Amino acid sequence: MLLLGGALAAWGHLSWPALVAVVAAGALTGDLVWYWVGRWRGSEVVGLACRFSVNRDVCVAKTKSAFSKVGPVAIVLAKFVPGLGALAAPTAGTAGIPFRLFLVLALAGGALWGAVWTGVGYLLGGSVAGVQSGLAALNRLTLLAVALAVPGIAGYRLARRRMEKSATPVTRLSPDELHDHLQRGGEATIVDVRSPVDYEKSKMRIPGAIRIPPDALEDHLPRLRRDVLLALYCT
Repeated sequence: MLLLGGALAAWGHLSWPALVAVVAAGALTGDLVWYWVGRWRGSEVVGLACRFSVNRDVCVAKTKSAFSKVGPVAIVLAKFVPGLGALAAPTAGTAGIPFRLFLVLALAGGALWGAVWTGVGYLLGGSVAGVQSGLAALNRLTLLAVALAVPGIAGYRLARRRMEKSATPVTRLSPDELHDHLQRGGEATIVDVRSPVDYEKSKMRIPGAIRIPPDALEDHLPRLRRDVLLALYCT
């Protein structure tokens, strides 16, 4: 639709600046909804978007870690990166990005995204009919690919998830169970592996816990005591 709109603008049927403004406004509307949902429900929203990943918790942690490394710039570039566009706005809300800053960055990102794709259509505007037929063919191929790929990908990831759980079972330990273990004189190594976004946002700290970012855990494992209970705190 953006390509076709740009082509029609080249032929004088639409105003290109107005077209970019409408695209930016539409993109901003969706981003604002997901931003406030992220502020309201937090990590649950990102987890919902990661529900078809092999490991939902790892998907959420990696998304937040990547967002914390790139920073607010991710909001501007999100729509150009497959997958990130659906996660940037709720992750920004979860991370507590100030609303005014998010508003400016999301509007800039939507305008840039709209300008690029309508601009490509504008440059190809010499053949509106060619653009229309090309889009029609692309739509048919896309529908066919989705119809074939979605069930296959979902089934593959579900099978991988079951295999992973059966191969590497993880015991879920509640705070009360860990507390009882310590009260009975048991030893434990508690490792705080929350994502940088969650760790910096929260003031809660477990006394005596070792802080290790999730992407550095594998490097630190050889130095952790293995003769006592190893408890990882990640949410």
